[in-house]
Amino acid sequence: MTSPPVAAANAADYATLRMVQLRQACRDARLPVSGKKEDLARRLQVVKQEGRQEVLARRQAYTGAHAHRRAERSRSPKGARRARGRTSRNKQVRSRGTYLSVEDFRKLWWAVKDGRLSCSSCSSTSAPCCCEGRFGLFVLCRSGRGGCGQRETLVRAMQRLPEGHVPVLTVELEDLQHVRLHASGADASLLQSLASELGMAASPPRLDWSDPSTLFFETDDPEGPSPRAGRVGYVFPLAESTDILQRLEALAKRVAAETPTLDRIRMDVALPGVMLARNDGQHDVAVGSLVEGALSRAPVLSRLRDFQWRGVRRALELKGRCLLADEMGCGKTPQALAVLAAYNTWPALVVCPACLRLTWAEEIEKWLPGLLQPRHVHIIYSSNDMLGPESKSELCVCIVSYTMARLLFQNLRRRSWRVAVVDESHNLRSRGSSISAATSAILELLRPLDRLLLLSGTPSRSSFLDIFTQADLLCPGLLGDFEVFAKDYDEPRLSKMGYLDRGKRCRRPWQLGLLMVENLMVRRRKKEVLEELPPKRRRVMRLALSKEHIGHLSEAELEANTLQERCGLLKLVASQSWLREKLEQCVAMGQKAVLFAHHLRVLDRICSLAQGIGCSFFRIDGSTPALTRQALLARFQTQAASPSPSPSSPLLAVIGITACAVGVDLSKASFCVFLELPPDAAWLCQAEDRLHRPGQRQAVDVLMLCADREEQAPKRARRNESSARKSKGKDWEGDVAQCCQVDRQRWLGLSGRLREVAALQDGPAMMLGSAEHLSMAALDGDPADSGECESLQFAFEMSPHTLRLHPFRRDGRPLAMSLRPEEASEDPELFRELSLRESERLLQQARDFQKAWKSLTPLQQKMAMGRPYRAEDLQAEHFQVRPIAAPSTRRFLHPHPVGEEEQCEVFVHYETGRLSGQTVRFLQPMSSSSLETPVLLCMECRRPLPMSLELAESWSGNGTSLRVHRKSESGEGEMFCAGPCRARYFGKRSGASLRRQLFELERGVCQRCGLDCHGLWQNLKSSNSSWLEELQKHSRMAAESNSAQSAALHTLLSHLTRFDSESPDDFKLTEGSLWQADHILPVWQGGGACGLENLQTLCASCHSLKTSEETKQRAKARAARAWPAGRLRFGSSSGFWAKGKQDLSKDSPELRPKSATSHAAECTRSTGLVFPKSVS
Repeated sequence: MTSPPVAAANAADYATLRMVQLRQACRDARLPVSGKKEDLARRLQVVKQEGRQEVLARRQAYTGAHAHRRAERSRSPKGARRARGRTSRNKQVRSRGTYLSVEDFRKLWWAVKDGRLSCSSCSSTSAPCCCEGRFGLFVLCRSGRGGCGQRETLVRAMQRLPEGHVPVLTVELEDLQHVRLHASGADASLLQSLASELGMAASPPRLDWSDPSTLFFETDDPEGPSPRAGRVGYVFPLAESTDILQRLEALAKRVAAETPTLDRIRMDVALPGVMLARNDGQHDVAVGSLVEGALSRAPVLSRLRDFQWRGVRRALELKGRCLLADEMGCGKTPQALAVLAAYNTWPALVVCPACLRLTWAEEIEKWLPGLLQPRHVHIIYSSNDMLGPESKSELCVCIVSYTMARLLFQNLRRRSWRVAVVDESHNLRSRGSSISAATSAILELLRPLDRLLLLSGTPSRSSFLDIFTQADLLCPGLLGDFEVFAKDYDEPRLSKMGYLDRGKRCRRPWQLGLLMVENLMVRRRKKEVLEELPPKRRRVMRLALSKEHIGHLSEAELEANTLQERCGLLKLVASQSWLREKLEQCVAMGQKAVLFAHHLRVLDRICSLAQGIGCSFFRIDGSTPALTRQALLARFQTQAASPSPSPSSPLLAVIGITACAVGVDLSKASFCVFLELPPDAAWLCQAEDRLHRPGQRQAVDVLMLCADREEQAPKRARRNESSARKSKGKDWEGDVAQCCQVDRQRWLGLSGRLREVAALQDGPAMMLGSAEHLSMAALDGDPADSGECESLQFAFEMSPHTLRLHPFRRDGRPLAMSLRPEEASEDPELFRELSLRESERLLQQARDFQKAWKSLTPLQQKMAMGRPYRAEDLQAEHFQVRPIAAPSTRRFLHPHPVGEEEQCEVFVHYETGRLSGQTVRFLQPMSSSSLETPVLLCMECRRPLPMSLELAESWSGNGTSLRVHRKSESGEGEMFCAGPCRARYFGKRSGASLRRQLFELERGVCQRCGLDCHGLWQNLKSSNSSWLEELQKHSRMAAESNSAQSAALHTLLSHLTRFDSESPDDFKLTEGSLWQADHILPVWQGGGACGLENLQTLCASCHSLKTSEETKQRAKARAARAWPAGRLRFGSSSGFWAKGKQDLSKDSPELRPKSATSHAAECTRSTGLVFPKSVS
């Protein structure tokens, strides 16, 4: 054998490779793979004839892969301490089986997208695509497009591409009339040479090039294109773009062919196909008349600030299809209501998160009091509130949550909506073809509308791709479909595990921001428009967790499963002394504070800490009802802070981040602590801006607790507590370091996403500015002198949603205001249109009306809703409950009654809720069978229903009385004409439904003693001690303060502890143990199968007393009842059998006493009555 040349690889060079590499090389060369390493190396030396440098590079690549795996292992807590302070010099994108740099992956990605990569088997160029599999991204030749189905790894596909660099020249919009061609880094010199041949002059640098953090996502990847690198740009008119780009493309092909180091020059062009030109002066006249109309209908809107009116004008210029994306606290809700008042077209649909339904009702009554009355606003809490017939409704605004909009989709679709508002519209997001059922239903409801307002302070919540659904809803076709949008704007990159990482960086942030601002979005930041707002400071307190902290947790807290929950508990233990000191300072100074957390066990521990130091607080989590939330937040905002721990002036708000961190006002507090980090940056911004908003007078201090490291305890302390930890928290021993790592990684992700999310949202507004300034001097006028009224008598209508009073004059004209008497003195602008005498008389009558209103029962208050009354008209005798129409001695009706009318069988399949996955059968009444098309009737009131459902194939016209009708996925709501009919139907047949309806009406307050049983249950549930100790504590506090509920609490305590006092903890206390739904007219007197008119809330002790009284009454009634002739009275000692029964039994065997069973059977045969077997 002749010796190989110097540059060729010999057997020794091949032997340096791994065995797996040698065998793979032999397979590729069609050589045997059997034998030792030396045998494989000699075979490859003879056949392959590769260069030595190529073989050494292959060996280094495999070593690099092992280095990458070692780097992954170094991310563990132990390895992280060893590798702390060292940085990687060669960051590269790797996945399982791939070893590609960022530049190589982009080259491969664009080759596949542009159709320049052919299949290795069938040579097709249109079939290959990048797909994600179980082990990462790979190249697939799609058989659906004429391919062969061949799969190939990224490394092999990259090896088949031609060598050479692929420069990228980006083409995007500069403004609506010009296009910019630019490149960065090493591609900038190539662009300069091409532009010089075309005779193009360089343009000045763009605004984002000097400060890229204000416009697009920053990246920490040094391999990626640095936005601060040298950039060159050329601007030319949009009308000439086609000709210039054609000449440039031809020149680029010639230069790439002549340059051996270049594979090709890629032109990255993505100009939108649909653009709406902005013309500020086109709608000035129409917009001005609309603004004047809004002010005339709702004079309260004159309080809006100048920047808010600029947003309203811009929304009107966009013809009512706009995304109001002002930062949280800038007042997006009043702007949306001003737009509704300007158009004055009803009905309007408001879709918002469930926790914001009452907030929207409050804002409507605050800003549009003269235009809309409380009876014009309808809130959908459940299926019992669904809309009824359109002809009999005064509905103007319907407020519904995202979930209920999906469940009542068919009911909402029948209504002819004129305008819609979607709050927190970032929830309408989708990734490709995956879209939630709620989002799909809402999009189908909103697409046909001409006017649509989307509100969101964070329109792109976690990625710029989230904004596509909102933009496509407002301007269809502006960004194309989702795949085209992702291809034109997304920067391709590969994750560390080998999967495609979408939405991390936008390639065209300038163009995307330009299209959004010019066509559909209004975005302002608080620091730009609210200069007088105090600053906001965000701080991070880094904690060192230790295994000693596990010993301070209770048994219930040790049951936490997730690392996030365990981390929250350990952080609370580590910071407990500091937090206690901080809360004690707040109590001493009367300063209000807010604590944010996520998990229930963490919230429970916070409440226990607040109770221990005597700090008055309230808690809101996912289980807190909407009405209770609104009352707690209103009390937190209106009551002055006081050092005394009075329940009426809470100093501390314990808030669940995902339960009540959006759309609420907590501006009375200036200090908040995040005991658990939010799940994403949008939740963090939303939560902290509940404090940093208009009305805040102090600098807002936001403090976040972050677990930074694991602290090693001293040896002596470890020995002392080793025995305690052996039996307590064994599963937590190895999780302290993982908790620190998880929390640290979450904070790093949050801090990065805070910059990235703010970049896209704030950039367009900063670079393009806002609309022309609108002076309110021309809109405001001197209020007309109202003079003396003929009579100073006012009537008031009580709002069922917010308990605000809406005053009316004597002639029935509404005043443009809504008020709460206790807050009226704090707002000097409220009585601006009234004289001093009128305002004083109005305020006095409002207090009298509120006092008379409280004297009514909750049911009477419900009957008085919907029309104005004077205070003297609110008498209890004016609202008498109508008698029961059909008295019944049965507690509940049969679930499937058989009526005289024809009925059809309805099968309802439930997909969500407690009946998820089950199918329930109903019998629904129908119209006469003589009609060709049968009409379904409401199951409660028997009114005809719209035929929106199709009958099943088993429908038959053979005259039978039972028809079959199948329905799926929509629930039983379509079998009723309105929500009240559904409530009455299920209330007569289900105790749980009746109890829920009674709770919505009376809120768990006893109607005899006035004890707030629901509030008591909330306190008992949030307490860390046993319910008996907490109840005894409340009873002692009520007795010491001489409270009116002292006797009620003492009686309730005695009633609940009537069992053995030695084991009170064995009794499982629930809310049902504290109060009962009681029938006012007993069931045995005909009060069964009733509605709310015969129900009242009674605490357990009052219900027990009432039950005993009714039992005595029923016994007296039975005793006074005439006994039927011929019927024997059993159980009496003075009866027939008492007189010498032994003697008679001897003489007459037929008169001998019989057993209870035979005696009852004989009496049944003789009298026809059924007697129990236990009678004697």
